[in-house]
Amino acid sequence: MNTVERLIRQEKNPEVLREISLFILQQSELMAKENETLKKKIADKKQSQEWLNAALQAHLHKLQRRFFENGRESLGTRKRRTDKDQQLLLHAQSLAGEPSKVEKFDLPKEEQPHFASALKVLALAQSKDPGLTKETAEITEMEGFAETSTEITITERVYKKVVHKRQKYKVKNTVTDKETIVTAPGPLKLLPGSRYSIDFALSVVGGKFLNHLPYERQQRDMKRLGLKIPVMTLFRLAEQVSVHLEAVADQIRKDVLSAKLACHLDETRWPILSNHDDDGQMWILSNQAGSYYRFEPTRSGQIADELLKGFTGAVLTDKFSGYHHFRKDAGLVWGLCWAHARREFLDLKVAYEAEVNRIVQAIDDLFDIERKARNWDELAVLRKTESSEKLEEIKGLLEEGRANFFDQDDFCKAAHYVLSAWKEFTAFVDDIRLPLSNNDAERALRHAVLGRKNFNGSKTINGADVAAILYTVIESCKKVELDPIDYMRYVITENQSDQQSLTPLEWAKQLRSSAI
Repeated sequence: MNTVERLIRQEKNPEVLREISLFILQQSELMAKENETLKKKIADKKQSQEWLNAALQAHLHKLQRRFFENGRESLGTRKRRTDKDQQLLLHAQSLAGEPSKVEKFDLPKEEQPHFASALKVLALAQSKDPGLTKETAEITEMEGFAETSTEITITERVYKKVVHKRQKYKVKNTVTDKETIVTAPGPLKLLPGSRYSIDFALSVVGGKFLNHLPYERQQRDMKRLGLKIPVMTLFRLAEQVSVHLEAVADQIRKDVLSAKLACHLDETRWPILSNHDDDGQMWILSNQAGSYYRFEPTRSGQIADELLKGFTGAVLTDKFSGYHHFRKDAGLVWGLCWAHARREFLDLKVAYEAEVNRIVQAIDDLFDIERKARNWDELAVLRKTESSEKLEEIKGLLEEGRANFFDQDDFCKAAHYVLSAWKEFTAFVDDIRLPLSNNDAERALRHAVLGRKNFNGSKTINGADVAAILYTVIESCKKVELDPIDYMRYVITENQSDQQSLTPLEWAKQLRSSAI
């Protein structure tokens, strides 16, 4: 640079100086243009970074809500419903009728009389009459008078050995003089020769599959109370119970498919702890007729087809890609879950508060419309009128949001989640069998998920199949408000008599019809 400056100062020719000046001016203009370009790039980069930061922050809020919040799915802007007489949604009402209001169990009662010695009675009386002495006190028991109070207590579980002595009889034929020896029948058994009673086996099943207690934890409690038993024996007892229930579980699936309601489908991960088998999925097929579980090693949509084999009607699911082929099945009406759609937006309430509030409240209005119906005819009319109008409002909000945000924004993705399957999300308007949400299947799976958290799945595929059968029966009993233990005892008893057992739905209907 110093050399160029020295040459310019020494140059005397005006033409040369002129050319140099023009060159410098040209270079200055080029540098000015390049500077503007660089400034624009920096501004664009800054704006892009700001958008990226906002998008990352929104996604972070979404993940924090899903993994660390308490799971409540409310905006907190509506009052909670407290009306105890409020009718359930029509799709959630029991198919077996209401159970008796009489308590199933009355706690056993016993009277415990309490007496006091003469000295104790005297001491108590002296606290009220200080001048009283042993010589001046005359104590008389007041017959028929007592102060009564009630106390709830507990008797610790006791394991005991019962020695069954089956009396033998000799029967003589007085005509032929032939003698026959017969033995009195003993108690019913899960399997011939079983060492453990049916009630013991049902207690093990209830502990694990009803109350989520792993076999190891039950084993420790049994040991504390004096019973030593291997964990494998506890599993074998549960397996034997499941054998008795296998036919009933298959019949429950038929109940679900034959009910005049939509079939709910869902699935959840189910670990297999053995080294030679892979993890799989616990599938659920359900409605108010029952809950049918099946373990499968894959999440393929082919499993859904197997569960629905022979079925024509309405099916409700989430938007899992394994169900997309339902669109091509002329025998199925496929509906999608609005609770899942609502959740997509609720996860974004921190980042897009105003937009999320409007959409979530509009979706909540859809559910409120459903609650107005007192019968199926009313529901059909409400869906054609009020629900259809509300759906148009929701669609407008979604399209507005999609136009106002970049395609890669989480809000835009949530809007696309619904709009890309608008036909399936609105199918409930024309098909009364479809409820708004897939919560029936999610509630049924929740019980299995709680069990999975406590004992981390099953050790083998056989164990997963046993779990599927037992969950099927237990959850189906809950649907009709039956005690699962009582029902399993009923099935085992019927099997021992070579009688065909009723499903939980059929048995509940029979019990309640006979009680009228």
